[in-house]
Amino acid sequence: MVADRTLDARWLRRGVPAALVLLAAAWWSIKLYAGGGDAAVLAARPSWSLMGAAPGGASAPPRPLAAVRAKVLESGVLQGTQVAGDWAVGADGRLHPSVALRQRFEYYLLGLGDASPQELRALIEEEARAAHGPKLAAAIMAIFDQYWALRMQQPRYPLNPLDRSTWGAALAEQKAVRRQFLGPEWAQAFFADEEAYFEQTVAQVDHPGGVDRSVAGGQPVPQMAPGKDAASVRAERVALYGEAAAQRLERADAEWADWERRRDAAQAEWRRLSNAAELSAPQRQQAMEQYVQAHFKLDERLRVRALLDLR
Repeated sequence: MVADRTLDARWLRRGVPAALVLLAAAWWSIKLYAGGGDAAVLAARPSWSLMGAAPGGASAPPRPLAAVRAKVLESGVLQGTQVAGDWAVGADGRLHPSVALRQRFEYYLLGLGDASPQELRALIEEEARAAHGPKLAAAIMAIFDQYWALRMQQPRYPLNPLDRSTWGAALAEQKAVRRQFLGPEWAQAFFADEEAYFEQTVAQVDHPGGVDRSVAGGQPVPQMAPGKDAASVRAERVALYGEAAAQRLERADAEWADWERRRDAAQAEWRRLSNAAELSAPQRQQAMEQYVQAHFKLDERLRVRALLDLR
């Protein structure tokens, strides 16, 4: 991929070791991953971590499907491209876990910006229904909804390719959350190659300098649980990842707790507004939008709108 070569050259000029550049390039490839398709399309679109929110969560009502199709496939970013992946339906007429379905989803999701998530979901459902009928389309869309919910999750432990101490926690979290949302079979099908590539790259980075305990073999990050206190959790983290990483994990925990508090408050406010009989629907929308603007940063607002299903 062109982006990878540019990344390599830029960081090598800065004196970053080649092995570390390989790790960063690997992660960059994962962020840009869309299961094939036109390289020019990939380069032209913004990239998002699969553990983050994608743009396009506008509150405007969905357009007619014909208009969405025309915008996305005929005049938008996907114009002239070949559909990637497939619907993962076997010769037995059943849905089988396969990365090809993730590739198909990601192909259509490149249309974010030309269409909202709701509009793209309707387009994907129509395509699946046309290909395999309503029953299989419903099963495919159930997987899509789980995949989209996974995409919308904000990571507690973000990965920084240049910060060695973040790798183990980030990968462990991703593995756990992917299996939580998709189940073990679909998570394995969608992400096994990507996870193996990442782990192999980490091993290559490790090789020149030996094993670094900050990766900790991808072990889960110690968390609070019945019978444990904050001091014991912190001691486990220090033992696994080192003092500096434990401090970063504490900051990440605090940021996550703050996000959850504000998210829950927003949900409560939306329930209150929804039950306010004296307000019209547009007035409720306007009041909630003002609340979101006041309590969430710019990069959080799309996620909150999607979580609250604001139209």
